[in-house]
Amino acid sequence: MKSLSILMNNLRIVFLSLTLFILFQSCFNEDDKPSLCPNGDCDAKLVVNAPLDDNGYYHLDLDFSGDTYPRFNLYVEADDVDPFYYYNDIGVVQAAFESDTFWYLEGGLTVQMPLYQPFTGYYTQAGNPISVGDTIVTLDWFDSYPVPVVQETTIYLKKYFAGSTTQPADEYQPTSLNRKWSKRIIGPLAPNIEGDTITICGEVYWDGGSQSKSKILEQKIIVE
Repeated sequence: MKSLSILMNNLRIVFLSLTLFILFQSCFNEDDKPSLCPNGDCDAKLVVNAPLDDNGYYHLDLDFSGDTYPRFNLYVEADDVDPFYYYNDIGVVQAAFESDTFWYLEGGLTVQMPLYQPFTGYYTQAGNPISVGDTIVTLDWFDSYPVPVVQETTIYLKKYFAGSTTQPADEYQPTSLNRKWSKRIIGPLAPNIEGDTITICGEVYWDGGSQSKSKILEQKIIVE
């Protein structure tokens, strides 16, 4: 029994030693990892192609006289993660947006639908029917339906492409080539939003495994 007790004590010591070694090794490895972003601080910003006043508000002049409601582009740029945190040679930086600004459909949703003659009509060479006209259908149950000004789906940021002989440069260039960018189309905006200030909130997420970070951004835009 004494030998068994000594053996059990030795096993406990070995187990505790291994546990402490794994913990210390884990802490050491975490300290050895580089900063998530190369400059040590992951940063990002939201940009609109419009004048910016001293209070940080964009003043956006939109045309509400057309047949369709206007939209505009909101660009997001952010630091890339250090190559140490790349997945398949790509740094993962994401952004998602939301806003407290809505407008409401009035009179339902009107859609234009094509009409076909399935037996006597014409078809394309690929076998697709060719429409012989169209009709307007109003979906009344969409009346007073709230329409957010921004989609809440997540987008992935990409490196800036400066263009080539066969492909034009990206439409937006970040302030640093070490940054990534993407855009979210805001709208459509109803005429009753003209003259109001809308607030767009964005969350940028830098994927670095246990080192991951996120940052909340807010941008106010005066619609003129």
